Amino acid sequence: MARKRMIDPKFWTDDKIMDLDPLTRLLFIGIWNFADDSGIHLNNSKVLKAEIFPCDDIQISEVQQMKDQLVALRMIELSKDDYLFRIRNWEVYQKINRPQPSKYSFNDSSMNDQEPIMPKGIERNIIKDNIKEVNKDTVKKPKKTSTLKPYKERVEDYFNNIPSDFKKLMEEAYPNINIDEQLTKAKTWLLVNTHKAKKDFKRFINSWMSRAMDNAGRYNSASSEQHMLKLQEKKRHRDFLRQQQINKKLEEEAASDEEIADIAADIRKNLKKIGK
Repeated sequence: MARKRMIDPKFWTDDKIMDLDPLTRLLFIGIWNFADDSGIHLNNSKVLKAEIFPCDDIQISEVQQMKDQLVALRMIELSKDDYLFRIRNWEVYQKINRPQPSKYSFNDSSMNDQEPIMPKGIERNIIKDNIKEVNKDTVKKPKKTSTLKPYKERVEDYFNNIPSDFKKLMEEAYPNINIDEQLTKAKTWLLVNTHKAKKDFKRFINSWMSRAMDNAGRYNSASSEQHMLKLQEKKRHRDFLRQQQINKKLEEEAASDEEIADIAADIRKNLKKIGK
């Protein structure tokens, strides 16, 4: 069964690859597609012709010659019984996710009478890349040390250093509750309910004070009378200012003594005319 394979860009400038003619180069790439996930293929030139050059005017003998060249360059190796061949350095050329086990049993002893091949060109470059990737995966990165203080410690620090202007603002906004008492309650709630940790303590305190205000009623009995007196005093002052504005406007619109005398004279003249 044909499989998708990768071709590294460095493949084309590899020493061995550049020694091949174009058709042999194409045969080598085609073998990658039809070899199994272990890089093993039947050593059968007729099968290779059908798989890689199905409609080309290429003889089986030519495929055999190209395959022999790959063997001579030690790019593929034959099994001891010549029934199979295997692509050398297969793991270097291809990275396969979830490889399927080979149905063939390649005789590794056939390699004993051959001298080892030192990787060169593309193989050497890919090996270096693989080593880098392995190092990335195996080298443990140092854990990042968190500079954030423990939650309870942050709660303690915030409530012990509440700005005085913020506290004064709360006292003005919520006159009917004891701010210090409510701050202690809010702090205790945060320390006990750590599973409901809050990020914005300032916002949490404001919401806490608002609920405390609602629970206590708009004004408590101790401050109700005093507050009502303040409201009455403010109302009297507003009424006084309003009346002053009305009086001033009336004075501006009122007629002068001369204007009143002229109006009276006109009225008398009109009355005399009516009498006649």
